[in-house]
Amino acid sequence: MNPYKIQSRPEFDFNDPEDFKKLEKMAYDVTIDISRFPPAAYRYFDQLRIIYAEYKYDNLPKEVAASRKAKIFSDYKETISAYEQWRSVYKAYQDNIRKAGTLMNDIEKSNTAEDIALLACEVIGIMTGDESFAPRQKKKLKGGLYERD
Repeated sequence: MNPYKIQSRPEFDFNDPEDFKKLEKMAYDVTIDISRFPPAAYRYFDQLRIIYAEYKYDNLPKEVAASRKAKIFSDYKETISAYEQWRSVYKAYQDNIRKAGTLMNDIEKSNTAEDIALLACEVIGIMTGDESFAPRQKKKLKGGLYERD
């Protein structure tokens, strides 16, 4: 075996319970390389290595170690949840930008003021997150409610 050959390290699925247990075992054995882990996993396994080292070498009581591990695991899960929520919000935001761009293109191609107004109301509804804005305005336009209060 060539000692200078770069070995590809196995990829781990942090959502797979078996992989996660393997990683925790590696943290216990101090054989884990966390340098390329995503931020939440990096923080969790870095702190876990410290807890395990204190347990193995500094006589940290098992109950204290278990309590600290539970706390950092809870923090890890909370961070992952917040990240997933952020991702879904950002995805919806990007989808709305694409929809608004398509509708603005449709506005450019429109021939009547009514079509332009309806499409513009859809764009406004998408940009403000108000799903009921365009239908309300469409109802006004179709119903002939052009008067101002």
